[in-house]
Amino acid sequence: MLNHAAFPRRCGGRFLAAAVAVALLVPGASPSSAQTAEEGRALYLEGDCDGALAILRPLAEAGDANAQNVMGAAYDDGCGVEVDHAQTLDWWRKAADQGFARAQFNLGWFWEQGFEGFPVDYLQARDWYLKAAEQDYPEAMTNLGRLYADGRLTEGSDYEQARAYYIRGRKLGSAQSITNLADLMREGRGAPADLEAALRLYGEAAAMGLPIALNNLGAMYENGMGTEADPVTAFYLYRLAQDAGYAHASINLAWLVAFETDAHFYDPPYGHALCQYGVAQATGESAAAYAADCAEIDKWLTPEQIDEGQALFESWD
Repeated sequence: MLNHAAFPRRCGGRFLAAAVAVALLVPGASPSSAQTAEEGRALYLEGDCDGALAILRPLAEAGDANAQNVMGAAYDDGCGVEVDHAQTLDWWRKAADQGFARAQFNLGWFWEQGFEGFPVDYLQARDWYLKAAEQDYPEAMTNLGRLYADGRLTEGSDYEQARAYYIRGRKLGSAQSITNLADLMREGRGAPADLEAALRLYGEAAAMGLPIALNNLGAMYENGMGTEADPVTAFYLYRLAQDAGYAHASINLAWLVAFETDAHFYDPPYGHALCQYGVAQATGESAAAYAADCAEIDKWLTPEQIDEGQALFESWD
């Protein structure tokens, strides 16, 4: 098979997702107000922005940290309000100052990303992540580890610190920490590579349903890393990752089905279709990289195979 980038070009990144995916009760909040804030949060996650804000705004103004955290997310996402990062910062700061770990984590993410008028500040990001980490917030460990691995806080990468935070995140059940720890072991960053350990860790995170871990475990099996090469297992792991919305898995599937001639799934037109699907699901730099993969695959396909694959892809719309 032709070589391709089976693993993602960069792991980690934004863990905010829906910004309120974990709700913590606020010390001092009454059970009734906490429940009401949870009702507003549930509406927010369902996409009912107006309904959510009708519940959450008065609670937030009255000092409910859970509601304040979601209000910050609403201004970040533009859910029921215009995007306003000054308001995002204000609401998250109110919640974080009450010790609300999710908001502390979100503030770390805010300063790590940076926005117009709010330039990237890795030291502030670290400080807020540390506050959340002190409360055993799992993804704060993940993001702290990544900042050290990427050399954002030190002169060059500090893999020892990164590894320590990923291990803490793993103990707290963070699938992304487990995956990032596996990345270090697979690539031999900070210590000799240990492919068998990486394989086990990817399997652990994949069992938790993390799409990137499913993809990376598939890549290990496809390439015989830490185990014997097993394209069939790789195929099904990539399919699981694709079904979970992970675009890179579609590209890996495309390579596999287009060139694994001895496998039951060998189907070059299907490979073209899968690759186009992956490009359509991707954004930014990833989309451009995936398009280059598709062009490379198409070099080895006949015009008839490409036309058949394109028709298949368009039928999926």
